[in-house]
Amino acid sequence: MRPDLNEVLRRRAAGTGNMVLVLHEVSHALDRLARTGETHVIDLSSLPMTPAELQQLTASLGEGEVRAVIEAEGRSEVTETGFSGVWLVTHRDTDDMLRGRYIEITPLPEILRSQDADIRAAAARLARKLDQISDLEEAS
Repeated sequence: MRPDLNEVLRRRAAGTGNMVLVLHEVSHALDRLARTGETHVIDLSSLPMTPAELQQLTASLGEGEVRAVIEAEGRSEVTETGFSGVWLVTHRDTDDMLRGRYIEITPLPEILRSQDADIRAAAARLARKLDQISDLEEAS
């Protein structure tokens, strides 16, 4: 028996059903993070979801207190959700085209962590600046 086309179209209009599945995955991952420290990433770009489902997902997660914008080879936005440890991360290229949308379940998204090489370079730069300031103070 063939499925009723109207029923198929109604289901498609309602969405894929992935929004609730993603929320369950977030819930389980957040529990693991709390118990073991294990982090988890969900690639929303790879999941079939309607714009309405994506909007409903972000509304269900809510907004937290932290938001960051990174301008490096395009714009990345990191937003804490209403659940500590659950972050929405969106990457765009220099033409503002969406390149990735993720939910990261982690204490701190990787993109916000300072890289070891950058920290070493910053330490050397600050040491040079302090040397310059000391030289100016001695000269005056």
